[in-house]
Amino acid sequence: MSSELKHAGVVGDPIEHSMSPILHGAGSRYASFDRYRVEKGQLRNFLDGISGRWAGIAVTMPLKQEALGVCDVVDGLAKAVGSVNTVVFQPTGSTSMRVGFNTDVAGIVRAVRECAGEKTNFSRVVILGSGATASSALAAAIELGADSLAVCARRLAGPGVFTAAHRLNLDVDAIPLAQSATEIEAADLVISTLPAHAADPIAAELGKRESTLHNVVLDVAYDPYPSALLSTAQPLGATIVPGWLMLLHQAVDQVRLFTGELADEKAMREALETQLSARGIV
Repeated sequence: MSSELKHAGVVGDPIEHSMSPILHGAGSRYASFDRYRVEKGQLRNFLDGISGRWAGIAVTMPLKQEALGVCDVVDGLAKAVGSVNTVVFQPTGSTSMRVGFNTDVAGIVRAVRECAGEKTNFSRVVILGSGATASSALAAAIELGADSLAVCARRLAGPGVFTAAHRLNLDVDAIPLAQSATEIEAADLVISTLPAHAADPIAAELGKRESTLHNVVLDVAYDPYPSALLSTAQPLGATIVPGWLMLLHQAVDQVRLFTGELADEKAMREALETQLSARGIV
């Protein structure tokens, strides 16, 4: 790393809740790492307006798909899933080039593997939601060995996860969100990419059925933790995966991309757990 530290940050809307400054501050050293509220449609203007030495920008909702169009180069995985959560400023002489990456896929895979233990059969994967993170979940499911995929969503067409499935050449069962409980019962792995509390009605329906679950359930929404979905699924037999674990693992890769060095994962985990406790999340 250069002796002169570079700036970095995280953009999104809302952004006040973001744990990225906590994670990156523990994982490496920057001149600064701040939160920036950037509304949908304003990402290019924001990036055009920053100055100084920058390592990169972490991108959160609702800008992950928009970020594709503001990068000069997009990594193959990010292009395939249609979602960029990491923009690296690659020096090119006196200027820099914006390079887009996706670390959400790796974050999902590592979080599931960390918690799943001896459970390694993820043949049938059910994804709740149809946005940018659901698109990343598709690629993660394939890496985890899925050969049967279902997406439960309110919107069963249009841009997002179904477009990503087409680019990835995947056959996906499109299921109305109201039928999610039935799909969860038959799944080996469930990945909910819905916003906080959006899966609560699904959890209530699942609880009424009192079925025995033998699967793994990841809810990417980490506040509150456990979510209604996780707190319902676990007593029924499911192995649960906290969303904040995905957050940790995707940030580890971001630090490497921003700095060119391995992140201090242990320090990042400890800092995240401390912050989660301080916020009353865990």
